[in-house]
Amino acid sequence: MVGIRNLDYDDYIMPVAWLFFTAMSIMAHIVSQSGDNANMTDEYRKNISAAEASMRIRGSKAFIVGWFTYTGMLWTLKICMLAFFRRVTSGLSSAKFIKPIFYAVIVSWLVNIILFVSACRPFHQYWQIYPDPGKHCTPENPAFYITVLSVNLITDLCIVAVPIPMLLQAQLPLSRKIMLFLLLCAGVFVMIAAILRVVFVFKNADAATPAIWACRETLVAMLVSNAPLIRPMLSARWWRGEYSNNSKPRSSGYPTISGNHKGHIELESQESNSAHIYSSSGKHEDDSSSTEHIVQPKDMMGIRVQRNIDIVSNKSTR
Repeated sequence: MVGIRNLDYDDYIMPVAWLFFTAMSIMAHIVSQSGDNANMTDEYRKNISAAEASMRIRGSKAFIVGWFTYTGMLWTLKICMLAFFRRVTSGLSSAKFIKPIFYAVIVSWLVNIILFVSACRPFHQYWQIYPDPGKHCTPENPAFYITVLSVNLITDLCIVAVPIPMLLQAQLPLSRKIMLFLLLCAGVFVMIAAILRVVFVFKNADAATPAIWACRETLVAMLVSNAPLIRPMLSARWWRGEYSNNSKPRSSGYPTISGNHKGHIELESQESNSAHIYSSSGKHEDDSSSTEHIVQPKDMMGIRVQRNIDIVSNKSTR
């Protein structure tokens, strides 16, 4: 198994994303039950009961906290994916894009935070009931949805594009390329979920709609971000206990930095116990009878497949 000592950056960051997701889910439940300070006429605001006003104030506060936790989770997952791609593309030309995209992710996250803090001043008007604080002082401010969606899609497109050159250059069958594309570029599904969320929010005025769709979108993002690491659990080798062999460095399918500082990750297994490994190094010790590597050739640009087959002949005595 991987072990605590072999954990990398994204292994430590992912629990933070789970904390954001848990907090956001709690806030979404409060909002769906309490409502917020939007979509009320002046007459209704003036005559609202104290109990309902208190409930809507609580919901508005939860909505604001939900915005911070929603973006916190999504942007934490983006950082996790970049840390994962840093190992997968180690030694390849795509690796040079990791750092600029990382800075873009951090800047876009700060843009969201500044927007939430500065869009309504004074800040407490985000949960003001009467008088009407205005369209900018409500958690359902359209500027929030448009801005967050825009920077979310732009950064996701950048992240999804990182492994594409590597996949296009890989000398693999088309069916396997498609499988790897779906595995490594599954962020496209998160982008679709983000667009659907904004569409449905603008079509429905109640506060429960954005809260529910935020949970759906972030759940898809969580599954997509962990898909490359969950993939080995769907193979027969996992359930036969072969991944627990300590002689295989990081053979459990998790990304790693190997001894020669080149990243690799097992993406697929076959019944013959062959391991298909993304790697920038052609050397990898494995006790499997057939091992296939996607490696970077030294004399050309691109990725080639190297298969090592060990044949042992057992002579029987009579």
